[in-house]
Amino acid sequence: PPPDPHALAAGGYDAFAELLAANMAYAGALRIDHAMALSRLFWVPDRAEGKDGAYVSYPLGDLLGETALASVRARCLVVAEAFGTVPEGFAEALAEADMLSYRVLLLEREGEGYRPPADYPQLSLACVTSHDLPPFAGWWQGADIAERAELGLVTELSLACVTSHDLPPFAGWWQGADIAERAELGLVTDVVGAEAARESDREALLRNVAGDVADLAGVNTAVHAAVAVGASALAMVQAEELALEERSVNMPGTDRERPNWRRRLAVIVDRLFTGEGGALLARVRALRQAGSGSR
Repeated sequence: PPPDPHALAAGGYDAFAELLAANMAYAGALRIDHAMALSRLFWVPDRAEGKDGAYVSYPLGDLLGETALASVRARCLVVAEAFGTVPEGFAEALAEADMLSYRVLLLEREGEGYRPPADYPQLSLACVTSHDLPPFAGWWQGADIAERAELGLVTELSLACVTSHDLPPFAGWWQGADIAERAELGLVTDVVGAEAARESDREALLRNVAGDVADLAGVNTAVHAAVAVGASALAMVQAEELALEERSVNMPGTDRERPNWRRRLAVIVDRLFTGEGGALLARVRALRQAGSGSR
């Protein structure tokens, strides 16, 4: 069950503080997934439907204070992932608490294209893709579209949400609500439309971020380089990128259809830092070190 905000407060937030301390004990940075839970959670009663649920507010100020205290005690940075339906003033509250935002290049849209990493806020962690999206090579080649088609999950709306800025309800795609609803309605798949939208996204990425490069390896290096020299205080490269994987660790909207969070990397750990993946990481590290004085 979700945590009771009244019980949290009555207990002096000890349970929350212990949770933070346990996770910060062995890390230099902690990423809070779905950080909006610090402000509100959507509760649905047992055996009820989503339409019967409601948002329950949480004491954001107190929870941010506990997070800041734990961060200082453990000397651990905190990164807040805040995608989807974000409460008004939430992003500003995180910034005031010196909590880093989470910037994923493939989700940073601006008008008809992509927001360049040079324009990201300094107080942020930036990366090209995330665990809920395919590694860049897979995204570029449409591996996620092909996999959704294999699983029978490819619908016109769900793929448009993944691949195009023309349909904005990202939160619905994130939770898989569109997939479930359109499956119930028996709507047909539209792989062609999804691939066309992805092609539009590729063109926009070249135009706004990667520049004039022709092959996948060149584009992959260019987008990671753009993140490396961007404005964000931290830049991250996913292990799947180093392993040259093409499928995502997790696919929102799926459960038993695929082994979410259980996929083994194609290479052993030592080989992540050699070959093409190792060269990519070395390139990112060199660019970060060269530009460290400007951040």
